[in-house]
Amino acid sequence: MLLYVCRDGMPSHVVLQKSLAKYAYLDKRDRALISRLFRGVLETKIQLDYVIGLYSKVKFGRIKKPLRVILEMGAYQILMMEHIPDSAACNESVKLAKRHGFGSLSGFVNGVLRSIAREKDRIPYPDPRLEPVSSLSVRYSLPEWLTELWMRTYGDKAAASFGEFFLREQPVTLRIRHTDRREELIRRLLDGGVTVEPGRIFSDAIRVSGYDRLEDIPSFASGEFAVQDESSMLTVAAAGLAGDEQIIDVCAAPGGKCLQAADRLETGMVIARDRTEEKIALIQENIARMGVQHVRTQVCDALTLQEQDIGRADIVIADLPCSGLGVIGRKPDIRYEMTPEKIEALVQLQKDILKTVSSYVKPGGLLIYSTCTVSPAENQDMVRWITENLPFETDSLDPWIPAALRNKDTAQGMRQILPGEFGTDGFFAARLKRVE
Repeated sequence: MLLYVCRDGMPSHVVLQKSLAKYAYLDKRDRALISRLFRGVLETKIQLDYVIGLYSKVKFGRIKKPLRVILEMGAYQILMMEHIPDSAACNESVKLAKRHGFGSLSGFVNGVLRSIAREKDRIPYPDPRLEPVSSLSVRYSLPEWLTELWMRTYGDKAAASFGEFFLREQPVTLRIRHTDRREELIRRLLDGGVTVEPGRIFSDAIRVSGYDRLEDIPSFASGEFAVQDESSMLTVAAAGLAGDEQIIDVCAAPGGKCLQAADRLETGMVIARDRTEEKIALIQENIARMGVQHVRTQVCDALTLQEQDIGRADIVIADLPCSGLGVIGRKPDIRYEMTPEKIEALVQLQKDILKTVSSYVKPGGLLIYSTCTVSPAENQDMVRWITENLPFETDSLDPWIPAALRNKDTAQGMRQILPGEFGTDGFFAARLKRVE
């Protein structure tokens, strides 16, 4: 699984989902161990590589990737998993090295890991007073460029709090589709052995834990709730739907926001678009499971102008491709894949999409712009670019969002939710009105 991510570049959440589905017959504890070891290595990779580098005579970059992954797994078990004996972690890593054709290097693997086990309480990490960026980077396994960006933008304490939050187990949040049945649904979940906590922001959100597989919960199969982080519920809340709007969601997959919007409509319609059949299939799967009305899907690239839609939409939802830095806690490999250069390219892509899809908004209509990132260039700076280059002005969020979210920025039509602020992902949304 780790090689699929680290060598082949597959997204970690896709690898984990497919692997757990393949091994669904395993005991719950075994699947939990697979998840913890897989995610744990990705979440702490920079720290693990730093430690391995201290005790390896071979430069880390020269070690072949399968052997790196074996060392990282062993080091993670030694440093982070107290219930696994150090000797077992070392021995199993040696066996893995031999099994994957590195028998001649099994002594090297054994030596590095036993040194880490022997020294684990005395590892010389970077001094936070002398090397603040390196210290925070290693401690929370955040790339130095990203650590520096967040320290500069939000301050040292906030940057550390982001890193700490990303290392915690991320909550599973459900959006209850029919709020009048909220108590009944919660009672059935509790009767089924599921632990339920209220959401922190929205009344139709609950947090669940203690279950085996979400797919085995009857109310999931019957479509009574959707899996959706509370922070992302902000997008539809920002639209302040009355129920009769014509909405175009231009980058809709996997469908959380367009289905949330559809659930709030009475006579309106959501046109949910994305650029491939595979992405549209994800939305259609949820439509079928949940029996959602008021939504239609279309395969459509957001960069391609649909002339028949110019000036027709009451609302355009533009939840655009972004760096994803707010969801590192759920997709830990993002931190290693993203670079400042990629963010620059994404900013340009966002502008190109907005130039096209903003034309679908009728005069007086709304453009709801959102991302799942914590990057000023993609968020606050992008809103400024929209108001300076497109016929839109910001419109206050305050009448439409819960009081807990309101601050000085929401009156100006935007809200940056920071990672962990409400125990949620980092997220950004803005409400912009087309000038008559």
